[in-house]
Amino acid sequence: MLRYFLPLFFVTAIYAQTLEGFPDIKWKTFREQVRYNLLNTTEPELTNDDHDLLTFTGGTFADNPVYSQAFYFFENRFYHADVVLDTIYGQDAVIWSKTLAYLENLYGKSDDFLKIDKNQSVIYWKFYDFNGEPESIIQLTRTFRGDLESGIKISYTYLPLFIMKEEADE
Repeated sequence: MLRYFLPLFFVTAIYAQTLEGFPDIKWKTFREQVRYNLLNTTEPELTNDDHDLLTFTGGTFADNPVYSQAFYFFENRFYHADVVLDTIYGQDAVIWSKTLAYLENLYGKSDDFLKIDKNQSVIYWKFYDFNGEPESIIQLTRTFRGDLESGIKISYTYLPLFIMKEEADE
C-alpha cells in the first residue's frame, strides 16, 4: 500500500516548489512577481502586459529557442503558461524529441497520449494533490502543418484556479 502513496507525494512535492524552467515562479504567484522575475532573470522581451496576461517573445526553454511565452492570471494569481517553441529553421523533429526527453526526465514517461486529429497530437502529464484530486497538468502538443515545420507548444495548468476562472466566466 505504501508503494502507491510515494509517487503521489513525489509528484505533489514537485509543484510545491518552483516550476521547472521558469525563474522562481510557483502556482498562484502574484502577477507582478511573475512579471518582475521574468524581466529580471531571463532574456525574453515583454510584448503584452495586460491585467490577466503577460506575453514574452524570444529566449530559450529546455534548451530550445522560444517563439513566445504567455502567462495567464486569475484574481492576480498565476495559473497557466503556454510556451511555443520556435521551429522556423526546420529543426522541429529535433526540438520535439529534445523537449519530450526534457519533460520525461523531469516527470517520467507518460502513457496519456491523445491524437486530436490527423494534424495534432498531445502527450499529458497529470499531477494530483494529497487527496488524490487533480491538481495540475502539463501538455506537450505538436501540430503538423503539411510540409511546413510543426508547431510545438508546452502548456502548464494549475487546475484549481483554472476551474475557478471557468466558473467565473460562465
